[in-house]
Amino acid sequence: MLNSMFSLLMFVIGLILIVTNFQIDSALNGTKCTDDSLQNSNKGILIIGVTSVVASLCHMACTYNCNDFKTSQLSNEVFAGVGLLMGIALVVLASVINDRAGKATDCKKAKDRSNLIIVMGSVMIVLSVMYFGYMYHTGKKPTFIKKEG
Repeated sequence: MLNSMFSLLMFVIGLILIVTNFQIDSALNGTKCTDDSLQNSNKGILIIGVTSVVASLCHMACTYNCNDFKTSQLSNEVFAGVGLLMGIALVVLASVINDRAGKATDCKKAKDRSNLIIVMGSVMIVLSVMYFGYMYHTGKKPTFIKKEG
């Protein structure tokens, strides 16, 4: 149940990121905004959004089709770790967009959407940390740690 909700939330976040990327792109198309860092950060957000959607679908498929508990637990850990890394990268990319859009007069429209991206990245980080906290709280050791004995 927890894994399904986690996958579904990451899927929705990925879709929101993809839509937000296209909104930023369309807002900048009619302007003379040529800041390469801003445009590269926006492309990075699209890549992270697509990766989040595809990883969520793969995780859901593996969770429902894997009968082996260790395989399922390992996929959960990997998925949470990837979500954590993508969340950190999102916050960094959105901060670059926020900074660059604030400095260039032609790029102001991108700044409005960067706050949403920061929130989505923060949600990804919090969800991943909550999963690892849950694992720690319930006493489950990660599968990549060898058991003694």
